[in-house]
Amino acid sequence: MNNERCWVNIRICKLGKAAKEGADYWFVFNIGKKNFVYSINACELKKKLENSDVPLLGKNENNERFSFYVEYAEGKLYATVSANDEDVLIKLAKQAEFNGSLRECEIAEGENIATSLGLEFIPYEDMSPKGQEIHNIQKLSSLLANYGIECLRITNDEDGADVMAYYNPASDKKKNGKPLTLLIQVKGRYSAAKKYTGKNLYIAFPCEEGWYLIPHDKILDEMFKKGTLDTTSWKKGSYSIKSLSKKDKVRFSPYLIKWPEGKQNQ
Repeated sequence: MNNERCWVNIRICKLGKAAKEGADYWFVFNIGKKNFVYSINACELKKKLENSDVPLLGKNENNERFSFYVEYAEGKLYATVSANDEDVLIKLAKQAEFNGSLRECEIAEGENIATSLGLEFIPYEDMSPKGQEIHNIQKLSSLLANYGIECLRITNDEDGADVMAYYNPASDKKKNGKPLTLLIQVKGRYSAAKKYTGKNLYIAFPCEEGWYLIPHDKILDEMFKKGTLDTTSWKKGSYSIKSLSKKDKVRFSPYLIKWPEGKQNQ
């Protein structure tokens, strides 16, 4: 891949609004110590994107977006990545130098810093598997931080923990005691697997109220005794519950860590 090009997404409804208003669409790149600012008439850009083979992402009209590459040093927009300049879709208009400070980054009326920087909300279902994993780890870390727990991501996590959670009582003026360390495998729903057994792991997964933190082997033993794991999937090595039943919620209730009041797992 050409390292002089950036992958860019533009939400179709946002570009359509700019085109309808006859506004310019701005591109701001701050790469290392170099800064680049470009603009182009939104209506012209919209027509070019609609009449090209630019990939579309998103599942509905609210989050559907064009996905393309921009050569930020020259302001050339590409529908796909290539090693030459023959498939340039459009050339952006270069603007004055920009030093990246918020003071000089103008925010249009009705915008905020997120939209002015081109940041957009990405629905969980639109994230890649790796993106969902990172999302979940960050959400869990945010929740546990409210309880004085520091989460360190483990990158060499094959068949093991995604996160090491560490609690040091010394960080709380009101408490004394021994430090606590937990090894956590982060999931999008309750899951168990033969490859996780005997590793002193906890399985963490979200719900509306917060996150469940399940001791993998302990709950597994309970399921064995009740015959819950007599399934085809477990014989192949894993077991999961897509949606918790009332019975499951009662069983797992001692392992629920709730968001502080007023905060939702969104």
